[in-house]
Amino acid sequence: MSRILRTLLRTGLDILDQPGRVSDVRDRITDAADVMRRRIRGEDHTLRYVLSFAVGVGVGVGVGMLAAPASGEENRNTIAGKIRDVGGRIKNETDRAGDFATGTIG
Repeated sequence: MSRILRTLLRTGLDILDQPGRVSDVRDRITDAADVMRRRIRGEDHTLRYVLSFAVGVGVGVGVGMLAAPASGEENRNTIAGKIRDVGGRIKNETDRAGDFATGTIG
């Protein structure tokens, strides 16, 4: 443990000894803090949209399970089958698109 601590301290001192690097690190930290500050204050709505979508899907699935005329086991089997179908289609599309993306056709 002390070896790791010594290495970290030595690295930190090496960085501090180089004044140009300190300003670069400070600028990167400031930029990252600004991005997080905008997200927290609500200026970047991406996280809010993703969470809203996830909550909507969860509520929709829950209501669908409660209002469905079939039993729980039948519903689970149906959902699992549909997920397998969609997964298979996605896999087929990505395999086919992967050939074009890498340029290895033919």
